[in-house]
Amino acid sequence: MELHRELGEIEGPGVVDLLTLPEGRVQLRHLAALEPAVCWGRLMCSAKESVYKATYPLAHRWLGLEDPLLTLDPADVSFTGRLPMSGPQINGGELTPG
Repeated sequence: MELHRELGEIEGPGVVDLLTLPEGRVQLRHLAALEPAVCWGRLMCSAKESVYKATYPLAHRWLGLEDPLLTLDPADVSFTGRLPMSGPQINGGELTPG
């Protein structure tokens, strides 16, 4: 999925901490040091929302606020997400990354 970088900040103190795991916060600090003009927290939250919307119809399960763990790749203009659950059953088999 292509990422669209936006300028600006996420509203409210602590929002990024609420929506990310410690690994995600480390990644955001690293990305901010590399390219400070990009609002990486907003970008990560937008990517998480995309994963939520794609996951529920398949898994029929709501994710927690901190789920999934995302990896943003600015060089490839993409992201990957890992979910803390087994994949849904599709046509008799489990949906897995690959």
